[in-house]
Amino acid sequence: MMDPARQTTTFKQKQQDQPAVFSRETPHQPTPPSAGFPDRHTKPSTAPPTGSPTLAPKSGYRYRPEDDILVQPLTQSNYPATPKTPYPPTSLPVASNPSAKPHTNGLNDLPTEIHDAIIDHLAGSLGSLGSPNSRQSIRNWSHAMRHPRRKQLSDLALVSKTWRPLIQERLYRHIKIKGTRSELETCGDWFLTHTVFQSYVRHVEVWVPLFEISLEARPRVMLRTPTPSPTQENYMLQAPQYSYSESVTTTTRASRTLDNATLEEIFGCTKVLFSEAYVLTLEGGHCKKSRKIQHFRTDGSELKAPYLSDAAVEERRITELLQYRRFPEHQRVSTLILKGSWNIIRCAADFQNLAVALPSIREWHCIYAKPKTDACKAMCGVFRTFPSTIRKVNLCLEGLNGKQPSPLSKWRKILPQFHICKDLGRILPQLESLSYTGHICRSLFNSANAEISSTCNIPRLKSVDLFVRNVCRLSNEMDDGPSIHNWPFIEAFESLVIEAINSLTIYTQLEYIRIRFLDLDSPRPLLNPYWHFENNHATGLWSHKIVAALKRARPSATCYVREDDDFMRVGAPGWTGGRPKSLQVVNYASLARVF
Repeated sequence: MMDPARQTTTFKQKQQDQPAVFSRETPHQPTPPSAGFPDRHTKPSTAPPTGSPTLAPKSGYRYRPEDDILVQPLTQSNYPATPKTPYPPTSLPVASNPSAKPHTNGLNDLPTEIHDAIIDHLAGSLGSLGSPNSRQSIRNWSHAMRHPRRKQLSDLALVSKTWRPLIQERLYRHIKIKGTRSELETCGDWFLTHTVFQSYVRHVEVWVPLFEISLEARPRVMLRTPTPSPTQENYMLQAPQYSYSESVTTTTRASRTLDNATLEEIFGCTKVLFSEAYVLTLEGGHCKKSRKIQHFRTDGSELKAPYLSDAAVEERRITELLQYRRFPEHQRVSTLILKGSWNIIRCAADFQNLAVALPSIREWHCIYAKPKTDACKAMCGVFRTFPSTIRKVNLCLEGLNGKQPSPLSKWRKILPQFHICKDLGRILPQLESLSYTGHICRSLFNSANAEISSTCNIPRLKSVDLFVRNVCRLSNEMDDGPSIHNWPFIEAFESLVIEAINSLTIYTQLEYIRIRFLDLDSPRPLLNPYWHFENNHATGLWSHKIVAALKRARPSATCYVREDDDFMRVGAPGWTGGRPKSLQVVNYASLARVF
């Protein structure tokens, strides 16, 4: 048998001559234990093995014959020799520029949806142009598309080219412009120089100032109080002494502005600069004896002479003027918002001129700061010639500036020629949503039902939101005031709710009704009557008449009815509950007797 040292040397020599293959099939002789591989029954030696250090077994290794691996040349093994095939040489690609760094995905490589989500988290989500899908009626456009303009957020446009249009779109989505000729010229110069921003504007708000603030420089006047003398007892009766110092004080003085733009100029500016705008807001302001905003630029006589006091004569004059003068048309605007409407609309002809200039209008907001009988007359004339394209109306005839609503005797002076409830009911079938604040009565729904019967039109109404300031009823000066202690008012409120329920049989798509009354001076505001119908469930005011009417109109509807004795304790000191979901009508009669 060959010596293990020589066997190892022969293996290394053969390994250099030709390739080797591992095989278990060829018989061979096991290596004796003296070569460093102990027998399986022999205690392993702790001495270092002889021979090559590469063949030294690990500590605790036991020899097994089946573990032997024979190393033979390919020519002596049973495997056929594989012919050598000339493969093409394989080479790794070499970078042309060794100093260039490998490409990695950066911020600009992210999808656009991820960029939008990041910016929505930082600067607010991008407001949609349409109204929300919720059943509640009118959208608040004041903050729907307004985004913060802090410098920290506007600087985000400098992060990357991908973020620049996304940030600028939010910054210019809702803009507010002062309605003077000088400001309109400045606005035109800016957007004509930066035309890329024009396509971002969706909501244009123009406010027309009523007064302009001027600065006056006057010398400062100092009052010196006489020094008391021990010999003079009546030193306070001495005349005060004034001294004029060289310093100058600056005082402000308010005067009526003469640089206001006309509605014709505002519409022209909007059409030229913001052709992609969908919402237009005009704010006329409010003050005592305010001057109406001019519709057209004339020879200047209207700036000096006040408007005619007779509304009929004023409307006739405007009608004649509109025969040959119109506002520039804006095809894209679908929502018109009028704030401080008394300085914009004082007759039906004023609104007709606005409606003609906006042929695509579908939503109209009109807000009056204070109740005026002339404003009620103007709205009655508007509803008699109402555009058929409008689907959503938000009308506020009585703002919440005053705690006490106007008495009914004020509105009875214009009845029955101008009854806002009947005229508003005539346009109710063509609307999808109605939000109204002011005095109202059951004639609203009676007139609407009669209009549907006469025209046979398919009603579109889906939501009604009525903020009741008072309920029209028979003349009685002692019971005109709205209050939870006034039993005639509660009865009239109940009749309004019953007529609203009866209309559910005609308006099959009507799924949201809210009728509420708010008394800011009430000692128990939680008892203010309300009726809320949503998701086929009614809460608030109830009586046997209301429950029976709801069963007839919507048999599947439910009503929250609870008879308890907690009515008198609601809102009292120590009451821990919130607004009750059930208010029985008969309990208000006992409340009226108590007060």
